Amino acid sequence: MNDFEKFVSEHDTILKSQIVDNESMAWNVFSNRFVAFLDISGFKVTTKYPYYSYSLLQAFKGIAFKEQEQYNKDGIDRLFIVAVSDSIVVFTKDDSIESFCCFAHVVGKIFNISLLFKRFLNAAMACGNTFVNRDLLIFGGEAYNRAYTLQESMDYYGILCDPSVAEYLAKNKECKNEFFNLYQKQFLDVRCYIKDKSCNKNNIPGKWLNFFWYNFVLYNDILDTRAKWGNEEIRLCAIDQYGTLAGSYFDFITEAVQNYGEDSTRIKQKINNTMDVLESMLSLQTYNYNQKFERLKID
Repeated sequence: MNDFEKFVSEHDTILKSQIVDNESMAWNVFSNRFVAFLDISGFKVTTKYPYYSYSLLQAFKGIAFKEQEQYNKDGIDRLFIVAVSDSIVVFTKDDSIESFCCFAHVVGKIFNISLLFKRFLNAAMACGNTFVNRDLLIFGGEAYNRAYTLQESMDYYGILCDPSVAEYLAKNKECKNEFFNLYQKQFLDVRCYIKDKSCNKNNIPGKWLNFFWYNFVLYNDILDTRAKWGNEEIRLCAIDQYGTLAGSYFDFITEAVQNYGEDSTRIKQKINNTMDVLESMLSLQTYNYNQKFERLKID
């Protein structure tokens, strides 16, 4: 430990005894929690159009808040969502099973909705000690730093998870909560593409998981999504002359992929990497389902 780190450590210990969370509060500033850092690809191009950029972030945040309401039946806000520049950051209240399920669903929903806006996301998750003061908009800490670093390193679009997420899933593998059982199956151990060589599995040991976002069962309802856009609420998917949605979940995802970055060689390579990861996740999930039915066979 160098002199500067020693200085920081000593002051941290002193301050810890002075800063005490009110345990009666629904949301403590200091807690083990999940963090997702989602970077909107291509957003910098739109910054010269401030009204569009503002409306896009407003829409993302509004949709995410609506989505978490289904987990808010006990009156507890389990998520805190911040929109900053070209990024969306999602924090959980704590690392409870309920917070995890709400977090996993909403992050996956945001990723899917981004495709309806013709955008992809670099997204990363982590779990660990993080401070969040919602009133003062002060946040940071271990999990926040890891999620930010991880999404910066990604050379594909998707939701990559720091090893702390795999550790959390392993620790709670005996949990009987039906929602936990559903969402923990969406975290798959497949190959990931990393562009920043300083961020690799040698420097960050443990199991890196990908969240399976291409999921008809969980996210088919994005086709009915409405968003606040300027002074009105709009549908994100077109309706045909008969009043029905013009296309399926897979149609919209496929169109988004095919039309993305068609003029950029670099983006094409990143899309190809994305499809490799997605194909691996699809293959692994199919294998897992087949194994499940294999075990049901009677000799």
